[in-house]
Amino acid sequence: MSRRPRGSGTVRLRSDGRWEGRIIVGKDALGQSIIKTAYGASDQEVFAKLEKLKEDHQRNPTEAGTNLSPRLTLEGFVEGYWYPTVKQRITGRTYDRYVLDYGYVAPYLGQLPLGEILPASILQAYTRMELDGLTAYQRHKGAKALRRILTLAVRLGFLARSPADGLPPPRFHKSDVHPMTPEQLKRFLTANVGDRLDDLYVVAADTGARQGELFALEWTDWNPETRELSFSKAVEDHKGVLRLKEPKTRASRRRVVVSDRTAAALEHHCHMMNNEAKYHQSRIIFPNVDGNWLRCSNFHRDYWQPALKRAEMRKFRFHDLRHTCATLLLLAGDNVNSIADRLGHSSPEMIWRTYGHVLPRMRRESAALMEQFL
Repeated sequence: MSRRPRGSGTVRLRSDGRWEGRIIVGKDALGQSIIKTAYGASDQEVFAKLEKLKEDHQRNPTEAGTNLSPRLTLEGFVEGYWYPTVKQRITGRTYDRYVLDYGYVAPYLGQLPLGEILPASILQAYTRMELDGLTAYQRHKGAKALRRILTLAVRLGFLARSPADGLPPPRFHKSDVHPMTPEQLKRFLTANVGDRLDDLYVVAADTGARQGELFALEWTDWNPETRELSFSKAVEDHKGVLRLKEPKTRASRRRVVVSDRTAAALEHHCHMMNNEAKYHQSRIIFPNVDGNWLRCSNFHRDYWQPALKRAEMRKFRFHDLRHTCATLLLLAGDNVNSIADRLGHSSPEMIWRTYGHVLPRMRRESAALMEQFL
């Protein structure tokens, strides 16, 4: 990061080798900062462009970039409206990902006025992104961010319609999920009996909860009489700092009734943690050895990888236990709405979209059932 005297802007070197600079040139009619962005091959080139942008605004502040002007650029709209809007809804790592996703498309469309962004401009930007070496995933995420931004511009009245409507996004093939089979799950759980967090794996496979949700569980979230676990928060590692955050969606606030096997595992785990609590007095169900929240990287190194090694299974992620839960319930014939509710999805559509690979086997089982009647 390069810095100069106050008011001259800030410049940084992007991962693609280009230099990007930003400068506040003034305030708009709503009191929001007007931020201009420039790109170049060197930091000196970018600083020169930033100085010119500042001078242009001082000579003619109305045309040089007030956020209410028809000449409002995509970059100006993002800085003045989109970032503040999404920051009210999301925080932490999710917001950082939104900023990163926009960064993929910013060099190609950021300086264009909103009204001059045409479908052809967007398609050309996608082509240039590919020629510049951006991966299919990066192009896909950049296009997704662009659609979000332009949709907000329509809602706020800056555009009559989004120029991205109807355009095919860059192709990106999302790999299928890889759940454990019933045999693999049994082998994994059996191999790790006696591990400090063996009961965590049982709870994860039963509830299908996300990793952060499991790490945030406290004993007040467990009701042994009704066998219910309440999920209302998650642990997030944001820039090295662990903190609690709100659930991902409203549907993520849920109560899950667990099986008798899982209830017994939680009672066993409670006894183990009570012995540890003599030293750290933790209320967390699955704490680290100091009684604090588990950190994802440490958990992966100290618990998950050794657990896979003991079971002689090396390719699975912890998140695959969530996929395992959904897949096994589908194959068992459970109601899709019930599965979506258990996993914290707002709609069963996500179940069909994510676990479509299960459908062929379900179709065969349905045909076998009909054979009994016919």
